[in-house]
Amino acid sequence: MEPSTSYPSTSKKRFTGFSDKWTKYDPEFSDWIKKKDEFTAICKTCNSEIAIQYEGRRALTIHVNSTKHKKMVNTKKTSRCINKFFIKKDTKEELSIVNAEIALIYHNVKHGLSYNSLDCLAKNIHRFIPDSQITAKMTCGRTKASAITRNVLGPYSQEKLISDLKKSHYFSVCSDASNVGNIKTFPYAVQYFDSNKGICQKLLDFYEDADETSLGIYQRLKKITADAGLSIDQVSAYSADNASVNYGIHNSVFQKLKLDNEHVFKANCYCHIINNCVKYAMKGVNVDVESIVIKIYNEFSSSALKTKKLKECFDFAQIEYKELLKHVSTRWLSLLPAIDRLTYSWPAVKYYFLQKGPNSSHRVLWEFISEGCETCDSNEINIDEECKKESLNDCYLFF
Repeated sequence: MEPSTSYPSTSKKRFTGFSDKWTKYDPEFSDWIKKKDEFTAICKTCNSEIAIQYEGRRALTIHVNSTKHKKMVNTKKTSRCINKFFIKKDTKEELSIVNAEIALIYHNVKHGLSYNSLDCLAKNIHRFIPDSQITAKMTCGRTKASAITRNVLGPYSQEKLISDLKKSHYFSVCSDASNVGNIKTFPYAVQYFDSNKGICQKLLDFYEDADETSLGIYQRLKKITADAGLSIDQVSAYSADNASVNYGIHNSVFQKLKLDNEHVFKANCYCHIINNCVKYAMKGVNVDVESIVIKIYNEFSSSALKTKKLKECFDFAQIEYKELLKHVSTRWLSLLPAIDRLTYSWPAVKYYFLQKGPNSSHRVLWEFISEGCETCDSNEINIDEECKKESLNDCYLFF
């Protein structure tokens, strides 16, 4: 019997290599794998290596169904990439975001809204427009908005205004002192003509100064004009209120401007002068209409019950209810709107006070409203009849 002889195996093991088709054309794997070497793939989702030399495509399928891979996929879906929190400089995206933020701040300033409201809007605007990449990256809180307003929008508007004033050659200046607590502030407002826009009124500067003498105001106006690269010779008129510090004969702001520019016009408020003339002329009349308007408003301003009764009088007079307007004696322009509203409401107001009677009404108001009213045998006023008549005092009010 012959001894057995062993021979070496001639078969070779076959390994599976990485296929580029997986990353280019296979939708099952192309989003999350990349090639490391011929027999190894890397998962981009969980950053782990996958040996494919023995199992090939099956190794990738096993990995994609693993708990670790599924957990990382869910985590990425619920978290945002850190790149989304940063804006690349000098890109179209950055320009779009900056434009949106400045437009939002400009809208806020133009309509006199507080920076706090802008702070709230900026934090929630991405919720209103969730599909916008611009609003998702907008950061426009009150601190940033205030800085942009002071350091960007403000200087830019001043530069643009100065450029327009240089082109128009002539402009008028308006200034008036205002008190904010113990702080004295002054505007430097201008009016000029633009060939494209017509007459323009704009604010060049707004400053704080405790010196409200004619010399102090004059020196500040002259400094602002010079700092803007303009000349006092370009000032065609000076407008302010009628105080002597502005338009006194000997020592006023206007007289000092006149020394520098003899062609400057005085543009004080003639309407206020006319109002004062009429006010003093009305002292010759037996009725103080201004006082009547104030007292009637005060009758209803702080009483819900009296306002309710007045509304019932409006219904009786078949007039649509409109709230009476307040007049402040130091704000003379508020008198005419207050009188107009009172004359519109007069039938209802008169009916209210005649119903109320002399014992419950203010003496001055009762004397004004009941003047000329006739009484019956029981010394009572026939309200329905008297409301249809017009007395002399009614004529004063309508006049």
